[in-house]
Amino acid sequence: MIILDGIAEEKKRTDFWYKLSKNFDASKAFSEKLDKLFGLTPNFNAAIKMKNMAESLKYNSITQLLDAVPGDTYKQYKISNSVELDQVNKIYELGTHDRQLSPKFAQAMNILAADIKEEEIINIYGIDANYYYLTESLCWPILKEIVEEKLMADPEQVNDRMRELSLKLPVDSDIQIAIRFIEQSALYYAQVHTTTEDHTEEPKTKRPRISVLQEKSMSFRMGQTGVSYEKLFAPYMREAKEITIEDPYIRASWQIKNFMEFALMLINTRPVDDLKLNLITNEEEDKIPDLIDKLDDIKDDLVSYGIEFTYKFRDFHDRCIKTDTGWTITLGRGLDMFEKYSPYSIASSKQDMRKCKEFTATFMKNKNV
Repeated sequence: MIILDGIAEEKKRTDFWYKLSKNFDASKAFSEKLDKLFGLTPNFNAAIKMKNMAESLKYNSITQLLDAVPGDTYKQYKISNSVELDQVNKIYELGTHDRQLSPKFAQAMNILAADIKEEEIINIYGIDANYYYLTESLCWPILKEIVEEKLMADPEQVNDRMRELSLKLPVDSDIQIAIRFIEQSALYYAQVHTTTEDHTEEPKTKRPRISVLQEKSMSFRMGQTGVSYEKLFAPYMREAKEITIEDPYIRASWQIKNFMEFALMLINTRPVDDLKLNLITNEEEDKIPDLIDKLDDIKDDLVSYGIEFTYKFRDFHDRCIKTDTGWTITLGRGLDMFEKYSPYSIASSKQDMRKCKEFTATFMKNKNV
């Protein structure tokens, strides 16, 4: 309906709406469904019927994780019911992920929802707000302000922010190129800062570096790409000497592969000499001997890289990653966050090309560590 109302030929659009308005049962069911989802109904007498629905769809797809504030001029569109939001998200995901529909859907949304301005949303909620979906139009002003205000002053925080933004955008999005460029620039400025501090005349007065790692909660939608263990976890693992993975489902072949990919991520992103890696998992009692054989093989392999790997079995459900630096990363799906992929695809060896399951990741710091 949005595509039809946004970009279809006028005669085709007019004929469709005329026929729908003359079918009492169909038009009533259609209006009731839109009213239930958006709290809005189409005006069959208006030239454009779906404008308000498109505006509500765009606004809620971006701001659904945020509480509306008094200065928000779009808040009349706010949907708070989680069930309705889930259905609205499915509409948005269908429009943005279907290869045949997505170009037409994007064009129609640009026309119908043009009055929901991303710059205004940023003015209200700021560049650091936890936006759910990111449009390119929303991301460009965020990148501009980050580069102008923070890139030189706090490059490490900028790098962390780029990593978060990258996770919320399609991996083939054009804006990913700009994000990678800003990441490289941030690494350069971070190195400049380090070099300057190392050559200061009074090293004893050098101010301590403040960690840019932040407590946060991140939500990922079904079918999202661009996610990898390195982007999610590597910064929080970097200083740890002991890491514990608690996941009761490291047992099937793909789950064991997930664990090995996590270990490989550690090897590729940090020194691992004398690193302790612990796994707490579970398995049906009659299958434990077979799993022990596999985990012992992993233990023998990892020790050659300097990693001391241990494992034990326990009956539990919650999944998380813990470090001796005080971080706990709670994962709704544990390491099993990717949808099924072909073993003969690029995605089989490149995580950020895989589609995700819907999941959340919460990063919490124990202040006593």
